[in-house]
Amino acid sequence: MIISMKLHAKREEIDEVRKQVEHFGYKVHSIEGEERVVIGVVGGGGCDRVHGIDRSHAASGQTWCGFRRRTNL
Repeated sequence: MIISMKLHAKREEIDEVRKQVEHFGYKVHSIEGEERVVIGVVGGGGCDRVHGIDRSHAASGQTWCGFRRRTNL
């Protein structure tokens, strides 16, 4: 999974996302640019498959493998 943080996210916001991902047992690999941080999430975590979601699924609040799609990170 890839998490794209909002432009110019604060260090505290980035660290909180990393902490939440690690809490579920995933490994975090971040790429830090001048304007945006992208967080790569890897690991089993008990998932067999990960499915892409579209806006209708995101709006419904469905969860996959312990993660709920969130906005405004």
